[in-house]
Amino acid sequence: MYRRILALILSLALLMPGLALAESLPYVEDCALLPGQSVELRYFLPASGRASLRLTTQGGADVAVILSERMLLGGLHVLTLDEQFFAEPLAEGAYRLILTYEGQTYTAVLTVGQTAQSAQPTVNLSYLKALLVLVAAVIAGGHDIGHEFGVGIKRA
Repeated sequence: MYRRILALILSLALLMPGLALAESLPYVEDCALLPGQSVELRYFLPASGRASLRLTTQGGADVAVILSERMLLGGLHVLTLDEQFFAEPLAEGAYRLILTYEGQTYTAVLTVGQTAQSAQPTVNLSYLKALLVLVAAVIAGGHDIGHEFGVGIKRA
C-alpha cells in the first residue's frame, strides 16, 4: 500500500517540475491587457538581487522600461499596469516581457488588445495524459495498463 502511495507521489513530482522549481527559479508570467482594463504583472525572484523588467516587440525593439534596474527583495512581486502606464498607446498584438535578474534573462508574453481574450493559459495535455496513466497504474497495482494509452508501464 505504501509503495503505491510513494510511487504516486514520486510520479507527480516528476510530472510537474514547475512546482518543484517554483521556489528556486526566477520567472515572469504571461499576461493579457484588454482595452480599458488593467493587468497584474507578476514576477518572482528567488532571493534579493538586481533586477529590471522591460517590454519589447517580438522582434526585440524596445517599447518601454517597466522597472529600471535596481536591488529588489526576493519573493513574488506584482505590478498593476494599464494603458495609461505607457507613454504611447500599445498596438494590438503580442509583446515580450523581459525580466533580467542577476545578469540572466527570463521572458514571458504580454498580449494587448482584443486578441488578448483568446490568449488564455492552456493545459499541457501530454502531462495530464501521463498523470492519468500513472494514477491508473498505481490503482491497478502496476499491471501493464499503459498500452491502452500508448505508454508502457509494467510492474518492476
